[in-house]
Amino acid sequence: MLWKWGQVGTPASNSYTDTSLTSGTQYSYTVRAVSGSEQSGLSGAANGATVPAAPLGVSATANSTSQVTVSWNAVSGDSPTYTIFVNNVATETTSGTSQAITLLTSYTSYSFKVRATANTLNSDNSSTVNKATQVSYTNNVLTTC
Repeated sequence: MLWKWGQVGTPASNSYTDTSLTSGTQYSYTVRAVSGSEQSGLSGAANGATVPAAPLGVSATANSTSQVTVSWNAVSGDSPTYTIFVNNVATETTSGTSQAITLLTSYTSYSFKVRATANTLNSDNSSTVNKATQVSYTNNVLTTC
């Protein structure tokens, strides 16, 4: 018998595939041998974790000439954190589902993507979203092109 918060299976061989797992979650399994009416004690725990899913719904909003806010949908799992990449460079880490990226250059296009981490395992990166900061005008004259 195989246990994960209760019995999850009675495999006929020495292996078992659990197909009811959630991404980004840690699991612990123990095993008990059964022969007729005889049962062994539980084995020591075998621990493992599933990789979190890549964040979906990534969007970017230009807030000013030097700031863009990147947002995404939360992934399931054990307290995921998120790393935001700006032009393929890891720039910010947060546990929330949005992050303001500051100190950007006016009227410049940037690429953004997000990666989730749970139980020290990293998801694939999200799709890339491109966004330009707002244009800076001084005395109604475009100062940067």
